[in-house]
Amino acid sequence: MEKRPAGRVFGEVAEDYDRVRLPFPAALVDDVLGYSHLAGPALEVGAGTGRATVAFAERGVPVVAVEPDAAMAAGGTPALFWHNERVADPSMRQAMLDVYASHAPAVTVHDDPLGPGDVRHRWPGSELAEVAAFGSLASQHYRSDRTVWKADYLGLAQTRSQFRMLPGLLRDAVLADLAGVFADEVPLTIDTTLVLATRR
Repeated sequence: MEKRPAGRVFGEVAEDYDRVRLPFPAALVDDVLGYSHLAGPALEVGAGTGRATVAFAERGVPVVAVEPDAAMAAGGTPALFWHNERVADPSMRQAMLDVYASHAPAVTVHDDPLGPGDVRHRWPGSELAEVAAFGSLASQHYRSDRTVWKADYLGLAQTRSQFRMLPGLLRDAVLADLAGVFADEVPLTIDTTLVLATRR
């Protein structure tokens, strides 16, 4: 893989990123607001193309969004959330893993769901748990099923940092083989994790 910051590769596919990355559940926004009792502006670190920014702004929350990185605001409630999309069809998923193993064994597919007892032991919850300034770590977990067109799933794969960091010719080879793995529609199980903490 190329030696460059993983957080700086998404701009190469910003249009596709915005088109194919999945929205967050409305219940996640409710839980962030209910937990934090937010009475003022929210700071969003790593805003990307603004998917989460819009979700909170639609609830009337003023959002200060920074991208790609910034220090966490003092006195804030960190709300870390992310999707974990897993190909629901076992044979399709295994064929996908075989493609990566064949072409790019350094790529690790992280699609196992994160349970309530796991958040302190896996990043980013493990890192947050070690920050002395924050305590009362809590998590919420949301599951949904969705079917997407093959082209959109391949587009989603191309927005992942591990994929973007592969050399161009290797990316093309992986993409070509992945195109042969999936049917016209790809069934997904989407696990969304929300991790919350309060300032001590």
